[in-house]
Amino acid sequence: TTLLARLGVVLATGGIGRATLKGVVLFVLAGIIGTVAGRFLRFMAIERLGAAIASPLNNLNPLVSTALAILLLGELVTVPILAGTIVIIAGATLLSMGGQQVGFRARYLALPILSAVCFGTVAIFRKLALADVGAIPGTAINVTTALILFTAFLFLSREPGAGIPATR
Repeated sequence: TTLLARLGVVLATGGIGRATLKGVVLFVLAGIIGTVAGRFLRFMAIERLGAAIASPLNNLNPLVSTALAILLLGELVTVPILAGTIVIIAGATLLSMGGQQVGFRARYLALPILSAVCFGTVAIFRKLALADVGAIPGTAINVTTALILFTAFLFLSREPGAGIPATR
C-alpha cells in the first residue's frame, strides 16, 4: 500500500519528470546510507547511551554536511558558519567527557557520531541528485530503498519482537 501511495504521489505531480541514472543512484545511496544506516546507528546509540547523550551527538550532522559542502561543492565559509561549527564541536566534546560519569563505554560514542556522518553525507548526495531527479521522485526513491532494505533485514534477522514470527 505504501509503495502504491508513493507511486500515486509521483504520478499526481506530473510523473518522475527528468531522471538520470546518476540521480537515481545517488538517491538510492542516500536511502541506504542515511535512512537505513544513519537511523539504525541512531537507534543503537540511544539504546546504549541514552537519549540525553546520543541525541546531541547525532545532531553533529550539520557539521559534517557543512564540511563536505565546503570541500566538495565549493560552498563558502562565513563567520556564522565558522562560529556555529566551533559551538557544535565544543558541545560534542563536553558531552563525550560527561559520559564517563554517566557510566557507559566510550566506544559507544562512535554510534551517534557515525550516525551523524551518515546523515551529513547524504545531504551532499541529495544536493547532487536533485540536479538530475525532482524532489518528489527523489524522496520516493530514497524511502522505497529504505523500506525494501529494512523489510529484508527484518525477515533475515527474525529478531524477537520484530513482529515477524520465526519459522520452525
